[in-house]
Amino acid sequence: FNRLKEMSATEFPHLKLLSIIDAVVDSCKKHPTVAIFGSNATIESGMYQERLSAKQISVVALDTNEQAIIHHTISERYTRSTIPTKRRQEIRDLCENIKYRGCEAVVLACTELSSLLDVSDFAGLDIVDSNKVLAEYAVMSLKDRSSTMSTRTDEKIMDDSLLWDIFLSRLHLPAIAVAIELSLFDLIKQGIHEISQLAKMTLVNCSGLDALATLLAAL
Repeated sequence: FNRLKEMSATEFPHLKLLSIIDAVVDSCKKHPTVAIFGSNATIESGMYQERLSAKQISVVALDTNEQAIIHHTISERYTRSTIPTKRRQEIRDLCENIKYRGCEAVVLACTELSSLLDVSDFAGLDIVDSNKVLAEYAVMSLKDRSSTMSTRTDEKIMDDSLLWDIFLSRLHLPAIAVAIELSLFDLIKQGIHEISQLAKMTLVNCSGLDALATLLAAL
């Protein structure tokens, strides 16, 4: 990322790259001790641990069995639509254990976890959701950029809409394909607009259909 950031500063000086790790570390400042929930690859890379340690934030390491629970939860995301009750209880017990070891907050380093788990699964620990904090980080960055741009009217602004179109196209086309497969546009044309009704007629759960509808509405 650092190398890419350096290249971007030279080639695209008006395009600011944001690091999800920077966003998470900044959000952990009020928590002197945290635990990291991520895949084995994320944990073994040490990228979060190193950055948190540099900010004097302690990390409660998960033991082998605890890490296996988190890794399997992430892996099962691709084969299950929900987490089994037994697995949720394992995560709650895990959170109780790390809380006893001094942990104050859990970093959801894997972006899949926030869509899988509920607040009740964390035994009262604070949650640092990498998805949420990156979004907040991006908004703050845009506000800072707008403030800077307002005082530098002589600077040429680069139009990055093409970059965004390319990036978002990987989501747009599959979303449209799924909507066509579900006959979603035909149902809406018939006057059926409620998510609950559409979910019942397409046999898709409400949360999934709501996410699809939100993405389609943004096109």
